[in-house]
Amino acid sequence: MEVHLDPYGDHRANLIAEIGHCQTDRVLAFSGHMDTVGQGDKPWHHEPLGAEIVGDRLYGRGAADMKSGLAAIVVALIELKEEDRLPSGALRLLATAGEELGTTGSHRLERAGLVEDVDALVVGEPTADHVVFTHSGSYSYQITSKGQACHSSHPADGINAVMGLVHFINEETRLFNDVAADSVLGTLEHSVTVINGGRQVNVIPDLATLEGNVRPAAVFDNHQVDARLKTLVDRINENTPFQLSLEVLFSLQPVVTKEEHPLVLIGPRRR
Repeated sequence: MEVHLDPYGDHRANLIAEIGHCQTDRVLAFSGHMDTVGQGDKPWHHEPLGAEIVGDRLYGRGAADMKSGLAAIVVALIELKEEDRLPSGALRLLATAGEELGTTGSHRLERAGLVEDVDALVVGEPTADHVVFTHSGSYSYQITSKGQACHSSHPADGINAVMGLVHFINEETRLFNDVAADSVLGTLEHSVTVINGGRQVNVIPDLATLEGNVRPAAVFDNHQVDARLKTLVDRINENTPFQLSLEVLFSLQPVVTKEEHPLVLIGPRRR
């Protein structure tokens, strides 16, 4: 089997494998990511990297998202190769790194032209055995709040940057309430997920930051999310003593495959 390793920074690498007679130029690709989200601090009932099997279930970090899907793709390609059941075109595996934060591996393969000739792409994410033909986007951002430091014994002499974030969070919770639900994906999901501020307990902080994530759909895309967040930041800056700024960390657009596509076989499940 033709296999290529694509290493890039921070001990990461993509892997590309391909089988087929290549008698036609048709390419069906399968993609899966090799990374997982962090283990977190929550106590685990099973060793998170132990791949323990209990009954008919395997417990371990990434068992569902998405080592099972990736393993299924790999096994299928190996069996097709061993049984000499190769297509006239090509089957291509794109095993990617860095999917969970910014999809760095996928972007790298796209820039290298490895999907330009692909006729269709199946992603092995867990979907309860249903074909999912639409996927929300991902818009991640950082808000920086600047204030003025002073001693906590005289807080009126300063501007507490943390309170600037409080203003933002209170508004963010209802910022998208009027957005119409997508017919497949449902309501637009949004969350503030990271907060940092203050360096010393008796000093009013002059700098604080938060990070958030929004999952846009086609009915309200990344550009509309961006515009609404900018409007909120401007409004807080105009009407409060706090000065906020918005930085977009990454912005991935929603993806939709037409329902009549031959690969779309069963109704969708929300993602």
